Amino acid sequence: MPLPVIFSLWSSCEAKLPTDLLIRTGSAMVRWFWVSLVKLHHIGIASNNLERSIRQHEELFGLNRISTIVEDPLQKVSLILMSDQRSPGIPIELVAPLGDQSPIRNLLKKGMHLYHLCYSVDDIESTLKKARKQKAIVVSGPSPARLYNGQRIAFIYTPDGYLVEFLEEKAQSP
Repeated sequence: MPLPVIFSLWSSCEAKLPTDLLIRTGSAMVRWFWVSLVKLHHIGIASNNLERSIRQHEELFGLNRISTIVEDPLQKVSLILMSDQRSPGIPIELVAPLGDQSPIRNLLKKGMHLYHLCYSVDDIESTLKKARKQKAIVVSGPSPARLYNGQRIAFIYTPDGYLVEFLEEKAQSP
């Protein structure tokens, strides 16, 4: 079982931006997984019933809807963003399967609900290239996401085996 991930700021002269982070993985051989991460964008939570999950997050945590429910046939999911608007923090993205072929369905069958972390990045192609060099597996992408008005997303499995989504800050030009 992988150890927790340790985040640390990269402070040497090799860093190009102050927001560059190193993620030290807890695998048997310590590897440094470097990606230019601008910021944590959202936390994805898988749900069998989106409406029920929305009500639970409203009642239990006082979260508010900050988007409408969006169906994304390309990603095969229905989703919505929620956040505490009194003290805005990192939004929760509730994600439900859209049909039997949705990749979320298998996670839910295994009882997994904490689905992914999403980081916003400036350049998704260079971020994926860096991730591949560090032995991350690109699961999908880049592809446009309806919830984010066509901004491109991609998913990777880190060397420690957890899922990370990258969201490109700018939408692609037509």
